[in-house]
Amino acid sequence: MSVREQAKQARQGSRALAALSSAERQAILEEIAQALLLSENQQRVLAANEQDLEAARADSDITPTMLARLKLTESKLQTLASGIRQIAQQPEPIGNVVRRTLVAEQLELSQVTTPIGVILVIFESRPDVLPQVAALALRSGNAQGRPRSLSHQQAPASDCDRCCCSCFWWSCSGMTMRA
Repeated sequence: MSVREQAKQARQGSRALAALSSAERQAILEEIAQALLLSENQQRVLAANEQDLEAARADSDITPTMLARLKLTESKLQTLASGIRQIAQQPEPIGNVVRRTLVAEQLELSQVTTPIGVILVIFESRPDVLPQVAALALRSGNAQGRPRSLSHQQAPASDCDRCCCSCFWWSCSGMTMRA
């Protein structure tokens, strides 16, 4: 799929997300957090992460610090689920009046929070970033494109990223389809 097509799909998704109620977006995030804690999902994510670690160890350019960032544990997944729940419980970010200014008699200008639309984030060697960014995007009614590695080889997303992403989208796909 071309970048243009991905961008179009993300834009369409952002409109659907912005139309969801705060309660619907919170419920999706709660479901995602719960899915991250399911044993079979944790096993899938950790197994994919181990494959990524093995591939990284074979790369002579990978430092021990980068390896440590790449490693996921059950504890990190639990912390990730907790963080997603905290994001879900944040106050509604859409539709808040930030400022009002009386421009002229009977003409008021209001600054209101609204979704940006599509979020692009570039990151490296941080498998926990994908669900964090996706949760923030979802809570704020924004879309996030599919993960893709931007390494010099233009390799596809890591196994762990795909696993986290499939866990994320599997969790929210049923609810977003109802929007």
